[in-house]
Amino acid sequence: MTISVLISAYNAEPYLFDCLNSIRTSNVFVEVLAYNDGSIDNTKDILQSFSFRNPLISYRYFSSKINKGKIYGYNLLFSHATGDIVCLLGADDIAPSYRFDLISSEFAGVDCIASTYTPFFSGYEYHNSSSVTSLPSKRDIFFRNVYHGGCLFLSFKTASSIFPLPSNLTSEDWYISYHLIVSTASIKLLTISTLFYRLHSNSDSGNCGSSSYSHWSHLLRRECAVLRCLLHVESRYDYRILLYTSLLLRLFLIRRSSLSLSFSVLLSILLLPFSIYPLRYTAKSLKLHFS
Repeated sequence: MTISVLISAYNAEPYLFDCLNSIRTSNVFVEVLAYNDGSIDNTKDILQSFSFRNPLISYRYFSSKINKGKIYGYNLLFSHATGDIVCLLGADDIAPSYRFDLISSEFAGVDCIASTYTPFFSGYEYHNSSSVTSLPSKRDIFFRNVYHGGCLFLSFKTASSIFPLPSNLTSEDWYISYHLIVSTASIKLLTISTLFYRLHSNSDSGNCGSSSYSHWSHLLRRECAVLRCLLHVESRYDYRILLYTSLLLRLFLIRRSSLSLSFSVLLSILLLPFSIYPLRYTAKSLKLHFS
């Protein structure tokens, strides 16, 4: 069994060596596919010169002279993947030494393994792992992401039903999780962390503990883009209603400065017939945005 690891990197020089080096200890067959997305630092040089020095690891890298986006990179890498299992790895993240050995031993009779991650800052200050202790309900996936993309391990067949990702997608995590949850894919949950997720100002989520409105507005806009991509491919009427509801809530929260609290509460009541979850989500968001 071979695990294909897809790494799409842009200006990842400060972190890339740590990421690649963390894969070195694998005791199972791993196919590493890396892509330089038109970086203007030494990312290309690192990818070009890196050697895993492990006979169980095969390695290929690709490079673009211009920045085409992370999603373009993942799609390109997947088109060259040959492994039985496919996973993503952020160029700024670190794989625990047991990551691939564990997945190889646990991946039997399932379409996907979902696991947790451990966030840390660049100073290697590790924090508690993310708490995913049970499989989410199908309703949850319409209103929030439930899995980190780097903690998902998909069979090649399952991955082929999701890739290529939409070129205008801003964040792959929710898009991939949605397709897994609403499909008939069998998912096995591991409560052990399989990823060290680096927190820094230039990370995709900008997840550095900021509670500013601009920070959360940025995240909401990213989520809106994902929801639009899902609406483009989703044909089931009841699912589209829930996705539209989720999108509408975010669009109103983005316009927070022109909304009164009473109007937001009224909006939640009007949306109540569609699902009780939007009200719960909005209440949580209002507490954050109007605090």
